Amino acid sequence: MNLELFGCSGGMAEGFRRAGITFDFTFDRDADACASYTTNLGHAPIQIDVRDVLRMARGGWSPGQVELLVADPPCTPWSRAGKRKGTEDKRDLLGETVELIALLRPRAYLIANVPGLDDAPHLPVVQRLIGGLARHRYCVADFACRDAADFGLPQRRVRPFWFGHRGGPCLTWPLRTHGPEDGRQTQCIEPLQPWVTCREALGHLPIIELGRPVRLRFRGAQSVDPKRAGKKPRASITDAPAGVVTTRSNGDGDLLWNPKHPINRPDAPSFTVSTKATRGAQGATALAWPWDRPATSVTEDPRIPPPGHHPETGSVLSAPDAILLSERAKAILQGFPESWHFAGKTKGSRHAQIGMAMPPPLAEAVARCIARWLRGVSP
Repeated sequence: MNLELFGCSGGMAEGFRRAGITFDFTFDRDADACASYTTNLGHAPIQIDVRDVLRMARGGWSPGQVELLVADPPCTPWSRAGKRKGTEDKRDLLGETVELIALLRPRAYLIANVPGLDDAPHLPVVQRLIGGLARHRYCVADFACRDAADFGLPQRRVRPFWFGHRGGPCLTWPLRTHGPEDGRQTQCIEPLQPWVTCREALGHLPIIELGRPVRLRFRGAQSVDPKRAGKKPRASITDAPAGVVTTRSNGDGDLLWNPKHPINRPDAPSFTVSTKATRGAQGATALAWPWDRPATSVTEDPRIPPPGHHPETGSVLSAPDAILLSERAKAILQGFPESWHFAGKTKGSRHAQIGMAMPPPLAEAVARCIARWLRGVSP
């Protein structure tokens, strides 16, 4: 029997399904996420808070012998983009996840999260919680960080993974299949394919399906528009994936290309940018975001942030006629099939599901290694 905690809209489950692993029970408290999961994967999660599942387990409930438990607990308490309150954040469920593993005693578990949980300031928490599973006879040495762009996703999205098991060898983590043009010879086992770019992933969409044009603000002396600031536009970085998809749906706009350019000329887009600031913030420093590179991480915000660190204050570097990404475009950057349906009456709910999801291609790469591990240690 396989269990999944925090199923969200099904990104993790879709990746595991492609690798030949299905979940017998999935738990998630969000009604819209459960509806999306049911529509696309054909079976319904149990809509329940994981805290309540833990209370049941403390009281003696057990689904039976658990082979594999997969969990992707809320990332906000640990994210570098947030306040990083960790276990003091009311949304944190890492401790509950670890306790459930200790009570249900699966043969193996996988915990995923965001870059930040594996940072040095949080290392004591990881050692105490995840490392503490060693007391329950788990090997807790298996850890890896993997970038979804290295497995064919048109987005730079790094995720840390912790794999634990009772008996058997350590996990062999997946090797990258894709890489940047200038680094494709660093892996000698077999040639790497080039990163999938935003052009390749989204270039087939008509403008009307890509998103809606927006005119972004200009602030300060710096600008990507030479007519406004007297400076040359930033040089384009070619052939890279998108950045991280977020979960927000408000904001001034996303990149992608200037709709004044003909659709059949995607090689000549205007430079576009987005800001990290949300409504009510003071603005954020941003850089031009070219088309021929991976996007930065997709989050709940439909704007694609530029690469690098962006403080909460500074100038807004912008360009006119950017594209505010549609839900369909964001879902493609996350690696979902184009037929995937996200349930929810509000745009905020649907964007949140997309931004919080585990990209199916990354989940698949890790799941294939776990499937081989399970076959190798089968009794």
